[in-house]
Amino acid sequence: MLIENLDLKTFKNLRSDGTPSLIKFYSNGCHYCHKLSGLLEGIAENFPDLKFYKINIDKYPTMPKALGFSGVPTILLYNVVPNKKYYFFEEPDFPNNHTWYSKLYIERNIKKYYGEIQK
Repeated sequence: MLIENLDLKTFKNLRSDGTPSLIKFYSNGCHYCHKLSGLLEGIAENFPDLKFYKINIDKYPTMPKALGFSGVPTILLYNVVPNKKYYFFEEPDFPNNHTWYSKLYIERNIKKYYGEIQK
């Protein structure tokens, strides 16, 4: 499996180890979130040095407020964007009817930021 479940302890460890990561926040009741998983699996194959994680906010209900987001699915890049610990993907201008974010939109954001630190 290319997308690993992330618990709170491991999430906190990402701060100190500096592992470049993409994290999807999801909820059990969100149909976009579940359909997005398959899309992210395919994208993860193209970025072998970037770790892909998912966090169920139903298990950690205070996390959205603590990090400053409110809805799911939410995607962030962690330890990727220069001079920032994390970067949330903006809401897409044209949400995908099945997955909210599109493959092109996700890959473009990864390449924009992750490509910079790989140079």
